[in-house]
Amino acid sequence: MNASGVLLIIAASFGGLGAVFWLVGFAVGRGRRRGWVTTNGRWSRFRSGLTRSWQVEYTVDGTVHRIMPLMNAATFSPSGEIPVSYDPAEPRRAVIDTFYHRGGLLKVLGAVVVGIAVALAIIGLTLVALDS
Repeated sequence: MNASGVLLIIAASFGGLGAVFWLVGFAVGRGRRRGWVTTNGRWSRFRSGLTRSWQVEYTVDGTVHRIMPLMNAATFSPSGEIPVSYDPAEPRRAVIDTFYHRGGLLKVLGAVVVGIAVALAIIGLTLVALDS
């Protein structure tokens, strides 16, 4: 197999991998649903037995609700307010509404990997055209 064929196979592999990252990013971001309300929560320490981490507390109609972040928040010290989206019919159903928690990082990573795949495909197709 020549170099152009190898590049095209690598491009297809990168394209598939990028598409998977992108689709997983959209699946993760589904947590914010239509009709949900956004409010501000605040970071607070969470301690259970030997475990210490962070959680976000938000208040709806005088009731305090808590949500744990999807990422490991034990390694950093968050502070300040953070947006939280919740279901008005069931306020305990909520998601932290940040770029990371909406799957933004996976979407960007997927787009970058697909971009690399497109560049490799263009180079591979150019080599095919030059060989013929």
